[in-house]
Amino acid sequence: MKYISFYTPPYPFFQYSGDALFRSGDIHGARNSLPHFDIIFVEYGELYLKEREDSYHLKKNDMLILSPHQKHYGYKRCHCETYFHWLHFNTTEDYKFLDMAKSYLDDATVYSKVENAEQIIIPVFQSLKQEQAIKVIQIMERLETISINKKLSSFLINQSNSNSKVMEQKHFFELLSLIAIHERKEQGSSKKIAAIVTKYLETNYADAEISLEKLAKIANCHPIHLIRCFNHEYGLTPFKVLIGFRIQNAKEFLLTTDLPIERIAELVGFSSGSYFSKVFKKHTGVTPKGFRQNER
Repeated sequence: MKYISFYTPPYPFFQYSGDALFRSGDIHGARNSLPHFDIIFVEYGELYLKEREDSYHLKKNDMLILSPHQKHYGYKRCHCETYFHWLHFNTTEDYKFLDMAKSYLDDATVYSKVENAEQIIIPVFQSLKQEQAIKVIQIMERLETISINKKLSSFLINQSNSNSKVMEQKHFFELLSLIAIHERKEQGSSKKIAAIVTKYLETNYADAEISLEKLAKIANCHPIHLIRCFNHEYGLTPFKVLIGFRIQNAKEFLLTTDLPIERIAELVGFSSGSYFSKVFKKHTGVTPKGFRQNER
């Protein structure tokens, strides 16, 4: 699953918003290299959008965030009447795209190195619960109303829009708080979560199917929160801790048995002997065979 990570402050800021009604047979037009993020939220109906190699089928209460400077377009016509809201926002700071299946497995660079900075992490695509969707719709409608009022009052001489701009940012921050990933108190303390997962890894290090999602379910928290807990407690990712347990147990097998390297790799959870040897040497400076010969 893909996410967008913003380091704050300063915070992302609202630009403008609106809504659109598509009839059956309509299709979303192509947009080329827009210089801002584009939130699409479907209130009802279905919308088909493609950006780069990713295709999205949005249904009721689905939200998609399109990237700046990337072409997006409708790849299929609507089968029914579809009503959606859109919102453009931007940031003056750096941001990055995170892939749960890649970036989080062994990457400590997702953490901010700026003192007192925080992360706002938003899924690129998500399906909102009905209660959450209702709140999003209310915020979108408020922002759209402000935009309409600004247009109606634009003919007035010296009309100040400062107050409306403040209200726009206020509502936008409310929206961010609804759609971003939060570290809720009910998820448990950082120390407790790290301890639960560490104990599991210590016991189940040989399981070759261990994944970040599986570990998060064990700790009853979101995968991103799990990574933050490990980083806070140990300065490591869960998978670096897992590798540590595997190397530690591999050493025991190398010293106390005459099992082949391939078999030891399998017993400690590595997918192949060659990969095991590569990781072992990276962490110890010698190959498994060399370690066995030297220590014996």
